[in-house]
Amino acid sequence: MGEALLIREVEEAEIPLVKQLFRENLWLLDRLFFTSTFTSIMKEREGGGGTSFLAMMDGQVAGTVSVRVVRIQGEQHGLIDSLVTAKGVQGRGIARKLLDAAISWLEEGGCRHIYAMVDRYNSRSWNMFVHHGFSPFDIPAQLRRFGTGFLRVWTTDSHFLGIGMYFLRKEQPGEGIGESSSLYNHSVGFAGFLIPWLLFALWGGFAVAVFPYLALLALISFIGHEYSHALIARFFGLKTYFRENMPGSIFYLGISLLRGIYPFSGSTYIRQTDWSYASPENARVNGLIYFIGPVASSMLAVVFHHLAGITEGYWQAAFSFGVLFNVAIAVVNLLPLRVAGGFPFDGTKIYGWNTGAWALAVAIVGVSVYLVYFV
Repeated sequence: MGEALLIREVEEAEIPLVKQLFRENLWLLDRLFFTSTFTSIMKEREGGGGTSFLAMMDGQVAGTVSVRVVRIQGEQHGLIDSLVTAKGVQGRGIARKLLDAAISWLEEGGCRHIYAMVDRYNSRSWNMFVHHGFSPFDIPAQLRRFGTGFLRVWTTDSHFLGIGMYFLRKEQPGEGIGESSSLYNHSVGFAGFLIPWLLFALWGGFAVAVFPYLALLALISFIGHEYSHALIARFFGLKTYFRENMPGSIFYLGISLLRGIYPFSGSTYIRQTDWSYASPENARVNGLIYFIGPVASSMLAVVFHHLAGITEGYWQAAFSFGVLFNVAIAVVNLLPLRVAGGFPFDGTKIYGWNTGAWALAVAIVGVSVYLVYFV
């Protein structure tokens, strides 16, 4: 006999079961955000501001999803959030059925516009939403459609902290939302990358006249890191694209104001719709594509260190400063960590593929640090 699956709204007595699902299936930061969102929505349920659904399989909690209604310019907009399935039952269509229930509830409640915020590296989730008619809803499209009104959605449950996550919008029949251009993504991503460079230079007492030189080196560093991913992907016959990430840029700027370094304002992704970052069959390719990024940054640090030794004046100052930032980019990207929203650093993708390869990347970056600071 098949396993019985039941999708229904969460009852008050089942709230602890949902929180337990979060504890058992999410890492710390995601758990905190998902729990906060779920708790907030459950408090607003009586007023019709949202609800949460539970998937039960043979008496066991198999998954959950929450939905919220937000009013923008007099219209009701639906936001799908906190979609989680238990690890032991993933791949059985439970998330799809939860998503169907969430969309139906919102549409029946009069929401013509439905959104979700999804981690691009969560292949299963991203692909599922795409196949349900969702498309990226980038900031230019948000501004064209709602002006600053969409800030209401950004600030709901602190979505502006969802690093590596992107808004998707369910398209209406005959509607083509369209993704932002490559020029937009690269320009905004680079701006988010550059501003902290200039802030640190300002605090370090560098003359403003050095800034154009720093901007040029920042561009070289930005291209060197991101396009190294693209080159390796092309070697394997894969196309890539770079997407800016506003939450990452905001967080990067905030950390910079605290004199910290967190170099993230976007990422390079595989373009194929159904490409899986979690598939064991793709682990080697994914690992090699993202192995090259920190290595490229460490190599740029060595090159800049050499050029700083043979130049003078503004160029020398700029190259010396470029060494620091490329070392920081290489070291931070090698950390095998995930941030809020589940975004994995390059190190996480490498480590997940092969710990020996990750150790090799650490050794290469370590040698680069030794060459630029101790030789």
